Amino acid sequence: MSDVIASLNECLKATFTPVTSRLIREVVKEQPEFEAIAETLGMDPALSAMVLSLVNSPYYGVSQRCTDLKRAAVVLGTQELLKLALTISFQKALMPKRPQKDANSELYVSWRVLVWAAIAAELICERLAPREATRAYLCAMFKDLSLMLLRCAWPERFEPRGEYCLLTERPDEEERVLGMPHGALTQLLLAQLNIPLELCDGIRHHHDIDRLDEHDPYCQSIILATRWSELEHGARPDPLALLHFELTLRTHLEMSDAEIETLRRRCVERFRSMLSTLGIGEAPPDERHYQNSLQEMQRAYFLAVEIQLADGGLKAVAVSIFRHLRLAFGLSDADIWLLAPEGETRSLFTFRDGMLVSAAHGLTLDKPVVWDLGGDIHRLLADGREIGGLRIARDAKPRADASGFALYLRFLSKAFDNYLGRKAVLERKALLLDQLPLGVAHADNRGRLLGCNARFREILAPIPAGKGTAVSDLLHEALGVGNEPGWMEFPASDRQTISRIFCATLPQGAVRHRCLYLSAHKVRTPREAEIVFLLEDVTEISELEMQALKELNFMEALVASMRDVVLTVDARGTVTFASPHLSEKIAGKNLFTISKPTGAYTGKWDASVLGHLHAPVEAMLMADDPNPLALELVFSPLGGEEARSHLVVGRDLTAVRRLEEKLKVQAMYDGLTGLLNHTQFQAVLERETQRAHRTARTMGLVFLDLDGFKAINDNDGHQAGDAILREMGHILRQGTRKGMDFPCRYGGDEFGVIFTEITPKQLAQLAGRLDKMVRDAFGGRVGFSGGVALLKPGETAASLLLRADRAAYKAKSEGGRRLALAD
Repeated sequence: MSDVIASLNECLKATFTPVTSRLIREVVKEQPEFEAIAETLGMDPALSAMVLSLVNSPYYGVSQRCTDLKRAAVVLGTQELLKLALTISFQKALMPKRPQKDANSELYVSWRVLVWAAIAAELICERLAPREATRAYLCAMFKDLSLMLLRCAWPERFEPRGEYCLLTERPDEEERVLGMPHGALTQLLLAQLNIPLELCDGIRHHHDIDRLDEHDPYCQSIILATRWSELEHGARPDPLALLHFELTLRTHLEMSDAEIETLRRRCVERFRSMLSTLGIGEAPPDERHYQNSLQEMQRAYFLAVEIQLADGGLKAVAVSIFRHLRLAFGLSDADIWLLAPEGETRSLFTFRDGMLVSAAHGLTLDKPVVWDLGGDIHRLLADGREIGGLRIARDAKPRADASGFALYLRFLSKAFDNYLGRKAVLERKALLLDQLPLGVAHADNRGRLLGCNARFREILAPIPAGKGTAVSDLLHEALGVGNEPGWMEFPASDRQTISRIFCATLPQGAVRHRCLYLSAHKVRTPREAEIVFLLEDVTEISELEMQALKELNFMEALVASMRDVVLTVDARGTVTFASPHLSEKIAGKNLFTISKPTGAYTGKWDASVLGHLHAPVEAMLMADDPNPLALELVFSPLGGEEARSHLVVGRDLTAVRRLEEKLKVQAMYDGLTGLLNHTQFQAVLERETQRAHRTARTMGLVFLDLDGFKAINDNDGHQAGDAILREMGHILRQGTRKGMDFPCRYGGDEFGVIFTEITPKQLAQLAGRLDKMVRDAFGGRVGFSGGVALLKPGETAASLLLRADRAAYKAKSEGGRRLALAD
């Protein structure tokens, strides 16, 4: 890497004139001196003339022509004058002496990228960090100095197609060639010119668009300007990406449509003035995106998007293009040729009087297109490669200006290129998938059908394979499989694959039986996991094997359909077979190790019980699950008294007891907050009211209505609202006295807390404590309006609730986020 720096330093010394070096020394000063600038420019009369030409350009709009540098400094300021002089001197130092005839030469492209980046950086910085605007301009201008000096250091490598400002699109190659990012290398070179590293710290990060928000506003200006210039003037323009960026820029700068258009116009005016002064040509007219407004680009974009999303092959693309020509540009006749997705042939479509009249496919690329219509030919290009073309009648003119039609063609070219690279490839894959003799379906992570090929639909026929339907339901309805516990639980389980072979009867009756191999595989996609189902016909097996499969299928279906657990164990108690839903968890384990008797049985619990235990035994089975199964086990020998294995059938008691417990909890508690539900609130309030009257003890009620909850629920979504409610449940449980107070969810965002055996002072303290906990928990985004009521002598529960509710309403009507005492 030291060799690279040394070579570039030599080029730097050989390239920069004394005038350029002196101007750079002025840049680092906090207050550049006009006399020093004027003396420096006096050393190069041609440079002075170019500076004055730029000062008098339309961009600055000076009322009186400036004929000398002093007048220019008064009108524009010393900093602006120095900036222009340094820009022109910089360009003169690095631009070859021989003129560039081609406007699209690599040098012109690179300088257009630099000039636009510098101007855009200053204008953007005026919005984000106005005091740093001049520094942003200069750093954006110098940011690619190291790459530009590569032409001097290694001319054989970067001639004739250097594209040195675009080397950054290949960061791995850049690291290999330069030994470090070119921004860091440029900073080191500028340090040789006595420019401090911190003065141009934005140079190091000017391509860090992915971490834009991590940088300060000044650095953001350079990053945004760099991205803008490369999309606008790069060697491989992408109008779709450019439009997306400019809309993103508008949002980032918080500009209106009119303001972003003004920014673009100012950038274009100054860009053209600068190019004219520097003797750099603009890109060809049909490649200048900046000459079209953002609104015009959006219109072209919306038309182009239809091409990217077209379904139905090249014919659908051609019909969409002609519809645009007819509706947007008023054309009724056109010939359109399009490159086929495989890239070896093309198709020609002929439209007359608004209708498709013919289509020719498979035309080879080595023969010219035989147009049926005489007129102008417009090519569709992608990275210099011709991917299509259209011809309109010579006397037909598009119902739009030339730049608008050219803009549409640029967007169309990029959209069709994207179609060829993505959509067309997908269509070819889909066609290949439909031709497979294997049934293939893919489903979401819940097992709901997303799509399938023709063979899969054929196997399921006549059952329709509706999108969104559970694949297990389709398989069960069409083939009688897929509803077994293992298959039903597969989407939510940790298993990655599952498979089985089964035999089914064809509904048509053409073949008596067929055997199918069904498998499911979990795969990862960029968004989430999906499941791929495969169905293969394996009927060509022997009748004996088929009969064995049918019997095995019957036995598996019989065992799987039983609610009881079915096991077989050997003489030592090792589980050799288990019901499908338990097989993976307990197969190969000793039954007496993973279970223990409960209830009345008190005998020995090991393999010795197999020979004499005939009465049912209640036991807990500990599979690989935190919740053991409660079973009633019945043991039976297989094959007589000398049998080496035993059948164990367990009646599942877990489901019954779990259901009882679940129903009990659901009847009492709110499922979201874990608090007592509305029904229990009413019951507890009535009970505690009567108890308070009976024991002559005090009780109170605080009724809470959340403030700010609706805004969060509406703006952030119901999941955010549910999180608020769950946290409220936690707060109310933590902030009340266990066993004495009863926090409840009354409904929606309303809560009630019943306080027993409490004094008025304690009630106020606890209510205030809840208020503080809510404020601390939600940082002020959510509060509550609370009504506090103490039970009066002889008062009913309904009256107490009514008074607390009215007090809460009063608190809310007074602005909310406060407590109010009931009358």
